[in-house]
Amino acid sequence: MKILIVTHSYAPDPSPRAYRWTAIAETWAGQGFRVDVVTTGRRGGEPRDQQSGVHVHRVGERQIGRFTKQSSKEKTAGALDNSSAASLRRALRLLAKTLHDYTWKKIYWPDYACLWYRPALKEAQRLCRSREYDSVITVSHPFAGHLVGLSLKKVFPDIRWVADIGDPFSAESTVPSNNRSFYRRLNRRAEAAVLARCDAISVTVEGCKKLFVDEFSISPEKIVVIPPLLSLATETAMGSAPFEKKGFVDLVYIGVLYAKIRRPDAVLALFAALRKRLKNIRLHFVGDIQGCDLVFARYPDLMGKFVIRHGPVVRSHVGAILSASDALINIGNDTSHQLPSKLVEYVAAGRPILNVVAQETDTSAKFLKNYVRALTIICPDDAPTDAQIEQVAMFLTDTPEVSKPCLDNIIENYRLGPVSTAYENLVTGF
Repeated sequence: MKILIVTHSYAPDPSPRAYRWTAIAETWAGQGFRVDVVTTGRRGGEPRDQQSGVHVHRVGERQIGRFTKQSSKEKTAGALDNSSAASLRRALRLLAKTLHDYTWKKIYWPDYACLWYRPALKEAQRLCRSREYDSVITVSHPFAGHLVGLSLKKVFPDIRWVADIGDPFSAESTVPSNNRSFYRRLNRRAEAAVLARCDAISVTVEGCKKLFVDEFSISPEKIVVIPPLLSLATETAMGSAPFEKKGFVDLVYIGVLYAKIRRPDAVLALFAALRKRLKNIRLHFVGDIQGCDLVFARYPDLMGKFVIRHGPVVRSHVGAILSASDALINIGNDTSHQLPSKLVEYVAAGRPILNVVAQETDTSAKFLKNYVRALTIICPDDAPTDAQIEQVAMFLTDTPEVSKPCLDNIIENYRLGPVSTAYENLVTGF
């Protein structure tokens, strides 16, 4: 079988979509499939390379990648530097970001990967002319990859095209991919065209399928739900946790925080209240906080000693952090069409999970119903009630155990084998 995958997110990109498709592509290559991947050149690497049997084609955005890497190095190096030079560099980075947000970000379309579209299309067309593929798979987020698929379908109408969609494009309003006041109608036309012209659609949750059926009148038979992938092998964890066990009960949140869709307000308010009942607890945030500094600034007495921000860590160390935690924290996305893949990894680790959401329709609440070591707290106004605080305190001090057979049963469909097989069935039309 010959498969072409067009995805902006691919190794070494540290994103769930990259982990998912890198693992699937390498699995298929190991089974003897010819797998070509067209991805971005912004993360470096040879333009054409073979990686674990997969033929990787990195095109476009190399200058953007160099600039991004240099900015990241300067940001990391100057994070704890309070010198005048470091302060100036931070001010210049902030100025550059502000200029970007109020100029380029206001006009690009369809999203931040717009400059990748043409080189990706050119490479994909070259590959389609050089060999006959059984299927082309385009992946989002970002949406630009699906526009490559739409253009390919016009030139090669007989090729089977599968659109793998992580997030809706035009219907997503919380964190829009572009300036919706300019492009609202264009966004909808583009998404409608992709959904109509592709041969099959894959999504990760039923809520996303329902949205496409209701909003775009897409046949339910055309859409297949393939769940998030358990891409982290906790049993082969490397490194160590960035905190020492010194008689504390350690609550750990792993992942990115966003000012618009995933804020820590309710979790911090809950933790501050819990500290009055349980003196030996700490709260750790592992990952980028994306503009949530002002939320943390409300708790100066807790920061540093009881609320600790560790920043991003390398992927291979996450398993050790999961194992070292006494309980894991999830913050809901306030959406019914996306399930964070890290939740599967949380469950696979077998640790207690405190799930804090704003609404009961949050996909995480439904997913965790079958996991006995999970407690979901609904805080629509970011203010937990006294009853909820007491409920969490009891949960942390007396959490039920879960057997390994029960755990394996919950996560079985999220493992690489079933997920890659589901995609294989989709690309072959079975």
